[in-house]
Amino acid sequence: MKNNELYFSTDPKDIIKFYNTFDNAEELFNFLRDMPKESVKTTILRNDDDIVLVVPTADINNTNSKKIINTYKDYTIVFAESRGKYFNFSHSMNIGIEAAISLNPKWIMLTNDDIYIQTPAILKEKLKKIDEDIIIPKKIQYKDNYVSTGTNIYKSSTLINSVYKVRLMSKLFPIHLKGRFICNSIKYYKYMFKYLNIDIDSSLNKLFFIGTKIFTVYNIQPVSIIKASILDKYKFDEIFQNGGEDLDLSLRLKAAGFTFYPTDLNFFGQSGSSLGINNLRLYRNTLIEILYISYKLQNHIYNFPVSNT
Repeated sequence: MKNNELYFSTDPKDIIKFYNTFDNAEELFNFLRDMPKESVKTTILRNDDDIVLVVPTADINNTNSKKIINTYKDYTIVFAESRGKYFNFSHSMNIGIEAAISLNPKWIMLTNDDIYIQTPAILKEKLKKIDEDIIIPKKIQYKDNYVSTGTNIYKSSTLINSVYKVRLMSKLFPIHLKGRFICNSIKYYKYMFKYLNIDIDSSLNKLFFIGTKIFTVYNIQPVSIIKASILDKYKFDEIFQNGGEDLDLSLRLKAAGFTFYPTDLNFFGQSGSSLGINNLRLYRNTLIEILYISYKLQNHIYNFPVSNT
């Protein structure tokens, strides 16, 4: 069975076989870099070009997209429409960002198609008074839960920003009785940190790491407003396969010294309504997220003082 077939297999054992076909992490990353990508169609709805939204969507005519159009009717919107087996979120966003930059805006708002703001007019007024480079909501409301956009970075730890991913993957990865999550099923463990400490009784989206906290970084997805001049130079890393690319770009922007402004404006979302949530997709994509971000941390690509152990 070819690597592509193993990667997209619905059998978890085949996904393990996929990872075990590589001798080192660099081989895996090269494979992912060369993976085919679905085509992306951009549609631009012009209004106020000072702030341009970039919205990835599977269908510009679906319910989510229509709600985006209705919510942000006074904004210019760039839809990056793509779907299929080889859909790549980073690729779609980068194509959309290029289209947005061509309009010469001051700000570019990156948002999933299932995230909405309660007061879009107030956001416009707020942007006129902000000197920071990147605006992030402090939290996003999903039904009855509020989810923080802050992710804590620790020494000797790997990065997953929500417990629900780990819980879903627990059917595929072994979890010790004390709630210790072990990524020992693939040979890249030396590029990963071996353990994630998880308090099973904690509330959703709280993840406990081994190590000493270094700092907190605000994640630019599922929604952020960034100066266009920044996104002209910094793009999403397309090696990530629909997971981890947002945290990676957030870390690179923080390492470059750009300033983040956490706002109290109310944003609402529907988790997983764009791609859906299923165990196998999270299992496949989060492994790449863990590996690649851990690899970048250990090789000081972010220029942060992270432990080499």
